[in-house]
Amino acid sequence: MFKQLCPETERLDPLQLRATFCRVQVLIVDDSALVRRLITAQLEGTGRFDLVMTAGDGNEAIGLAELMQPDVVLLDLSMPFLGGLEALPLVLSVAPHARVIVMSGSPSDEMAVRALAAGAVGYLDKGPQLHLPAVIDAVLGAA
Repeated sequence: MFKQLCPETERLDPLQLRATFCRVQVLIVDDSALVRRLITAQLEGTGRFDLVMTAGDGNEAIGLAELMQPDVVLLDLSMPFLGGLEALPLVLSVAPHARVIVMSGSPSDEMAVRALAAGAVGYLDKGPQLHLPAVIDAVLGAA
């Protein structure tokens, strides 16, 4: 997790982390190339996040999570081949320190409960008001 990558920051809160040289590594997983680009632009615009890589489905996510060991995984719920809910425990098995935030374009309480039960630390609506840097700060602050 972030604290393991940057041990000198383990006592800092998310606001203090902004001033450090260490940046949070993020893996973005979504079947929409447009959504991946929009999320990438939002995170890169802050200067606080290293975009590890992007994946278009759950199978790619598992391989990249194992290889890159990201701090945070933004995981779309509905994807072809292997959906987010199915990929979630597999991602956590290969990157156990990652904090996984599940995203959905059509949120439902039932799916949120299932995602959280499977190990996600958050469940978000991919609506226009989504401000991911603040969400990631909150998730890392709860670590």
